[in-house]
Amino acid sequence: MLNTIICFEFALFFCSSALSRCEVKMTGDLLASSLCKEEEQLRQNVEEWNQAALKLEMLMNELVSTKRQETKAQRIWELKIVLFSPGYSTTP
Repeated sequence: MLNTIICFEFALFFCSSALSRCEVKMTGDLLASSLCKEEEQLRQNVEEWNQAALKLEMLMNELVSTKRQETKAQRIWELKIVLFSPGYSTTP
């Protein structure tokens, strides 16, 4: 059950991270377009969106990194519980 929850959380984090990367690319493409260069208000709105998307991307990358570390620590803890539990033997 725990592994299923961890896998589901990773999927959500990676999807959110991918979405934020797409937003950064999309806003970058919009800023480079002639439409944004001609329309001042649109350019300002897209620049604000781009800044928010960049910040979100950075935060999502940190979240994924933190979750990986937590998962690694959890698996090490589970392994220690198994290895040091009464009745566990390394010999067949």
